[in-house]
Amino acid sequence: AQGSMIDYGWIRTNPVTIITPAVTFEMHEEMKIALFEQARHYKSLGYKVVMVSHHGPHPISQNTKFTGEPSCAAYCSNVIPDSGSPYIDLAIHGHIHQFKEYFLGNTHVVHNPVCSGVPYPHKMTVEV
Repeated sequence: AQGSMIDYGWIRTNPVTIITPAVTFEMHEEMKIALFEQARHYKSLGYKVVMVSHHGPHPISQNTKFTGEPSCAAYCSNVIPDSGSPYIDLAIHGHIHQFKEYFLGNTHVVHNPVCSGVPYPHKMTVEV
């Protein structure tokens, strides 16, 4: 990833240190832990849990034009496991510029490519 993404040459963790894939991976893992702790908490209170993000929550979200590209993880990754999450009912995300809707277990995933110039269902109702 460091060789294929210009971001790694520009983003810094402090005035001197350039961010690396190892650092972003660690941040990603910490974020997943925090996300699922919150989702588990609200699910235990009886709420339906909706996750809204820019980053795609699973590799299935990847735009099919770029399947297999080294930079794919910059757009979507394994936030939600293949089996879905017992704590997340609906995940809505952007960033991919291709409409997709699918299920991972009981987790409903919807990608909204608004403003990308790509056709998508302009009116969509999702029941949670």
